[in-house]
Amino acid sequence: LIELAGYNHIVPGQACYPRQYDSHLAERIASDLELEEDDKVVLKLCNRSRAAGVIVSPLDELDEVLEELLVLPKMDAWLEDKLKKLKEVHPGDFGLTWGCFEEQKRHWWANESPCFVAERWCISTPLLKAGKFYDGTMRVGFVILHKRDLQGSSENGFRKATDGGLQADAPNVPPPSPEELAVHWLGGYWKLPKQDMASTDLRERVVSAARTSGTALVRSSVLAEVYSALGDSVQQLFGGVDPSSKMLADRYKEAPELAAYLTARLAVSNREQPKIKKMLYDAQVLANKVPSERGKHFIE
Repeated sequence: LIELAGYNHIVPGQACYPRQYDSHLAERIASDLELEEDDKVVLKLCNRSRAAGVIVSPLDELDEVLEELLVLPKMDAWLEDKLKKLKEVHPGDFGLTWGCFEEQKRHWWANESPCFVAERWCISTPLLKAGKFYDGTMRVGFVILHKRDLQGSSENGFRKATDGGLQADAPNVPPPSPEELAVHWLGGYWKLPKQDMASTDLRERVVSAARTSGTALVRSSVLAEVYSALGDSVQQLFGGVDPSSKMLADRYKEAPELAAYLTARLAVSNREQPKIKKMLYDAQVLANKVPSERGKHFIE
């Protein structure tokens, strides 16, 4: 959506792939993201948050990492082995440390999305805290307002909600266009990873963990640059018409498994029964077009 709104220049290079391993997958990712020998890749699941399943891999290890994430073991034997080990130790000891690679593998194995994202690794401006430099992740907060609300009006079926925002009087009221929305920026902060940039543990120095390492202030001049770079991207994301089955099918015609998955997710978030049935039917039609080698079992 950010790319469609014309803001692809402010996001890292990304590409989406079916969750099916083959021996040339790492090569395709390197080519698509225009990676060089010493570059690193961030692998992400499409529907997870709070760093669940996030893997940072050097390019020369990418093929091995992908095979471990995408090729499931024989689960009966795997579970039997794990149960045996549980009987030998404390029943609550699964042999995992928080955030380790084995934990991330379980997120991938249990995930229902048919696709994953490979992203070019980018470094933030090094942040100095307590004598150490960190590769932080910035978060900015905002409030979306209807420009009509700013003008003190309540036209076209909208009324002020008790919390100061806007809500529609009727479920069939179309969402406002991006041009009708305004954004009020609330500020921002840095989320810090567990380790500083000198650490040899790649994931712990890259993936933010605010509960462990805390946060840091962002200078007002830096925030002003961020707000300027974001432009009207927030309005573009939250304004305009809701995506339809056809829009998703056209947008992801090269990845029908993703189109089917997103259409089904959109259907169950709808409140109108006829639309739900129509979109689920459309999702099934798209799913029928997916070859088995592209992860059809994820969406059936």
